[in-house]
Amino acid sequence: MKSGRKTVPKYSAKWLEDICFRGTDAPVVVMRIGHQTDIEKHIHDFTELVLVLEGSGIHEFGNESYRLKEGDCFLVEPGMHHSYRSCGGLKLANILIRSSFVEKFGEMLREDPAYPVLVGRKTNEKRGSAVRLCLSQEELGSSMRIADEIERERKEMKGAHTTMMTGLLLELFARLFRSVRKTGALKDDRRSPWLSKVLDYLEIHFAEEIPMRHLQKMAGMSERSFQRRFLGTTGLTPLRYVLRLRIAHACRLLREGNKSVYEVASACGIGNCSYFCRLFKSITGHSPRKYAKTLIA
Repeated sequence: MKSGRKTVPKYSAKWLEDICFRGTDAPVVVMRIGHQTDIEKHIHDFTELVLVLEGSGIHEFGNESYRLKEGDCFLVEPGMHHSYRSCGGLKLANILIRSSFVEKFGEMLREDPAYPVLVGRKTNEKRGSAVRLCLSQEELGSSMRIADEIERERKEMKGAHTTMMTGLLLELFARLFRSVRKTGALKDDRRSPWLSKVLDYLEIHFAEEIPMRHLQKMAGMSERSFQRRFLGTTGLTPLRYVLRLRIAHACRLLREGNKSVYEVASACGIGNCSYFCRLFKSITGHSPRKYAKTLIA
């Protein structure tokens, strides 16, 4: 006699994004799975961020399989095969992400060295297996609070709710990337003295005109070696890294709400306000004024 375990049939086609997003314009939908049953290999046509809240099970992801536990976190990209089996009290938070969000912010997210860990493409050199992210209870709680806020925005449908949901999702990714770094999974040059010295300097002087030769001298490298190693360890060129610091500072100033866009640009070391607005939108997806209005709404 066959086992009485309930198994979801194998999918022969991709899930429809429109169905999973329930006919809304939301860029992200949070689905809590109270009791995950076994489910055979399937693929999505959207991106899915999964947080394991409780229980256990076997996750087959690509060509690998591994045991799930509370705190595990992973990202399933469109077209990636995965399945669940031997589920025991497995509770999940499935965060479904629209393709339009990925089209706008995917390149920025993939630039982060922590991104390959979320999608299982970072390999442990000694074991030869993929490096996985497992959140602490505190980190899992913080992530779920953001997920709850995303769902609240979707249900209440207040003004600029899609913008707010987008910002919350970006914040969630940023927190997960930081969690990856805490695990020590990125054991590259990020901890080396030269990089720490350069990054500490940039954190303080990002709004100033910084000659590249000054950073090279600080790192004790030739121009070519410095550019190559900086890109390899941060995922960004030195210039792009500085621009990101400037825009991050601009976001903080806009949240305070006591400066004009021109004043914010100047405080970030960008004298051309039009260029600042274009740069801000290219990185955040919104103009400075729209970003500020969203915070006030």
